[in-house]
Amino acid sequence: TMASAHAALEEDADRAIQALAAKVPVEILGDLQCPQCGCSLHDPWTLGSGRTVCAACVTRVSGEHVAPVANRLLASIVQHCLPHSAQAAAKRHEGNRYFKEGQWQDAIDAYTAAIGIDAANPAAFANRSIALLKLDRHVEAIDDANQAVVLRPLWAKWHYRAAAAFKAGDKPAEALVALFRAAALEQSELNLISPGSRVEIFGLEHSDEFNGKAGKCLQFNAEEGRWEVRLPSGSQIKVKAENLKVLSDKKLESQAKADLLELLRKGHTIPGPERLGMPQAPVPKRLEPTAKEAGIQVVRDDLDCCMCSNLLCEPNVLPCGHCMCRDCVARLLDHALQSEPSCPLCRHNLVPLLRQLNLRAREQTQRGLRFAHGGAQLTVCTALESLLSQWFPQDYAERLSEVRTPQSEWVPIFVCSLSSPFIPTPLHIFEPRYRLMMRRCVESNQRFGMCLPTEDGFADTGTMLFIDRFEQLPDGRSRIGTKGVSRFSVIDRGELDGYSTALIRPFEEDLQGFPESANFHNEALALHRGAQSLLLTMQQRGGRGVIEQFERQLGTLPDADSPQFDAHMSFYAAQLLQAMGVVDDEKTLADLTFLQPERDRWQLLLQSWQPVAMKTGISLPQGDCEEETN
Repeated sequence: TMASAHAALEEDADRAIQALAAKVPVEILGDLQCPQCGCSLHDPWTLGSGRTVCAACVTRVSGEHVAPVANRLLASIVQHCLPHSAQAAAKRHEGNRYFKEGQWQDAIDAYTAAIGIDAANPAAFANRSIALLKLDRHVEAIDDANQAVVLRPLWAKWHYRAAAAFKAGDKPAEALVALFRAAALEQSELNLISPGSRVEIFGLEHSDEFNGKAGKCLQFNAEEGRWEVRLPSGSQIKVKAENLKVLSDKKLESQAKADLLELLRKGHTIPGPERLGMPQAPVPKRLEPTAKEAGIQVVRDDLDCCMCSNLLCEPNVLPCGHCMCRDCVARLLDHALQSEPSCPLCRHNLVPLLRQLNLRAREQTQRGLRFAHGGAQLTVCTALESLLSQWFPQDYAERLSEVRTPQSEWVPIFVCSLSSPFIPTPLHIFEPRYRLMMRRCVESNQRFGMCLPTEDGFADTGTMLFIDRFEQLPDGRSRIGTKGVSRFSVIDRGELDGYSTALIRPFEEDLQGFPESANFHNEALALHRGAQSLLLTMQQRGGRGVIEQFERQLGTLPDADSPQFDAHMSFYAAQLLQAMGVVDDEKTLADLTFLQPERDRWQLLLQSWQPVAMKTGISLPQGDCEEETN
């Protein structure tokens, strides 16, 4: 039937479009080139994604999570490096006005003037092509459309304009090729990986067990050049883009596809591979040396961050249009609880920005990203970063190294309360110094040390904590969940950006997997019976809510069959004594976690548990806690 024939034809066309879309190369923009219209930037506005477009192109962009901002610094650079940009844009916009009014020749004259000022202006050629078609000047229209494609071959709109010119010039075969290229470029946009994309992993050489598995992209780690992918099991893996294939149910629906299907139904055939190729990406156009020097000479002082006074690094554009280092903006927002954050240059209120970033972080957490914080939502202005890396390659590389390299090999220390291995420690982070510390931790290895406070700083021993949950709050505060990993001794003390740091030496017992505690297995079982009896009694008296409160504070009662049960039970029992108020002496509580050797710590623990043992009727092993020998 006719319907089935058309369906088969569309399937063939879809296969050809997908095959061609797979050949689309990566487009690298030239200096100060608008990614939307392809022309030199004019009145630049930076989008929430970090891309920068002309003011006139802002309305053509969709899907941005942050309102666009007029970029003051880039506007100054464009003004001094590309003084002709404003003139060419003005003539092109004049041509657009004439076109809307139906004054075709006046529009052609305005576009011609724009091309005379800037010959590398694909939009002017493409628009003049359409105006020429209105006057039936088909040959000239085809020439202009082809020139627009030459200037920007990886932009679907220009191929579609070329197809219109070919159809008007009675060249259906050429029009069909142009339409397939336009449709393939549109399809390649659908195939792009983005946060939330469903993907399939393939081609991994050293992790073959993941090949063929589907997952969901969470975020792109720019430093590692990999996407974080969450698998159905809940685990996460970092994968390069070339090892991911988008799984999408979306079917391309575009005017280009509709037009090519119309030509195919009229009897034309799908072009063969020799004709249906994709143009190569052009060499990106760089600023002329004279234009570059002019820009550097005038705006060099403006390229230093107003907060750290160093060369801008990973520049972020504030809502007021001023630029600062991304890390400096995050540091500025860390102090939101002490005072309302504002731009250091114009005092523009940044509270709305803070709320927007933190709410987006919460949304990402709800979608499954484990460590989404507000500072991570700050985007980098890619156009400005590209210029900085070209103009000052060595200086910018050094600045990046400063930002991305851990500040030191020392461990950040959260001076707060007693914590122990295996035991959860929920924290509420609100001080600016600790906001900064936690942002750095979640962006690195999710670990930090916890020490008790002392008169001169913090204790000589502490516990390394691992962050297993992070919740960003709208006002910049955060709630984090941690679990103790291992104990350590403090070798030396320091300070970094307001918070404490320490050079540490882990306890040998902890590094080896708590072998000494295994010698007290009978004692651990007795403590387990005592804790179990105590919790059951408390549940009978106060209900299930009492037990849930203890579980939130200490975690669930250790499983006697679990690995490292003996060590886990000893720390659980020590924390239970504190929670019940049986032991309230700070030194004794600390010794129950940190006293060495382990034999002495276990002896102190059993002695401290004697009052509880008497209440529960559970007898503890007697004697001097001699270690078992073989």
